[in-house]
Amino acid sequence: MLSQYLNKENQGGRIERVFAAARDGDKLTRELIEERACYLGIALGNLVNMLNPEVILLGGMFAQGHDLIIPFAESKMREVAFAGLGNDVKIVSTEFGWRAGVIGASALALTTFFYQQDEGG
Repeated sequence: MLSQYLNKENQGGRIERVFAAARDGDKLTRELIEERACYLGIALGNLVNMLNPEVILLGGMFAQGHDLIIPFAESKMREVAFAGLGNDVKIVSTEFGWRAGVIGASALALTTFFYQQDEGG
């Protein structure tokens, strides 16, 4: 089923087609995404152990497939985090989708170079 979705060139980007195949019932594609989401959850659990954030915001392709990725990543993150640190952490996706990184970099550049210029030099 995934190969059929990937061959549809007019149906958005490749990652969007992968998510569409999983949403439409392709069991192997869904398992592939769930496995990768668990690896993401391990990384997020380590992040929680080091920084103890209240919220983790996922953008880009993670936002596009949030319904497929976040439940598994969140579950694994809670399992990996020490002493229940992950129990209160919320994982949410951006509304900017793949543009989140570009918008964030633009906002940082504007803030740094135009709005908060160094007064010392």
